[in-house]
Amino acid sequence: MKRWLLRAVLGTGLLIPSAPVAAQSMTAAQPVLVRFENLLWVYARSGLPTRVAGRTLVPLVEGCELLGLDCKAAGEEAQVQGQTLPITSGTAGPLIELSVLAQAAHLTLRYDAASRMAVLPVPSSAAVRSLLAELNNLNTMPTAPTQPLSLTLGAVKSGSPARRLSLNLAGASRFTFSLVAAVPSAITLTGDGLHGSADVKPGPPACAGTACVVGLDRSSRYALALLGTR
Repeated sequence: MKRWLLRAVLGTGLLIPSAPVAAQSMTAAQPVLVRFENLLWVYARSGLPTRVAGRTLVPLVEGCELLGLDCKAAGEEAQVQGQTLPITSGTAGPLIELSVLAQAAHLTLRYDAASRMAVLPVPSSAAVRSLLAELNNLNTMPTAPTQPLSLTLGAVKSGSPARRLSLNLAGASRFTFSLVAAVPSAITLTGDGLHGSADVKPGPPACAGTACVVGLDRSSRYALALLGTR
């Protein structure tokens, strides 16, 4: 496991991430955050979840892994737990309706209009269990966002090990921000809510003004974030 520290960075976010997160050919596509109770799904290598015409589309590969489903894409269809289901082409990989994955995983999906988030129970998958095990090291009280959030994902820069990930919400300075990400053969834990130890010291507040900012390992496959109260 690798642990990084946050540096508080003042800044404002954009309503549309600076890196491509959805199929550009889909009309009126809007990035949407998926919440597993208190956990926010803030990054996937194949693209963030997207809201299109009342449907929430998620990257097939990362979505299936997080929900603990056996999936395989073939052309314009995917095999999900033995079912043949349609998929949509995204800029970085196939997308599938979250409602279909939720049904296959026996999870109840709802859309919270107030926060504009798709909400699911915490999956019992091996992937999520591994991430949650690292979050046990946090010294913070988790809280679920009740208002819309915007996300900015910085571009990949040559020679840099991380990308700038900024989550923006009103009154963010009241919160701590912690990020847990799956990278090849490891998990990274970054945040100002960490317990102190001999080799790991909590950084300064990650949230300043209206932005919570963290460095995301550029090799990350997917990442979940947790807001906490101070």
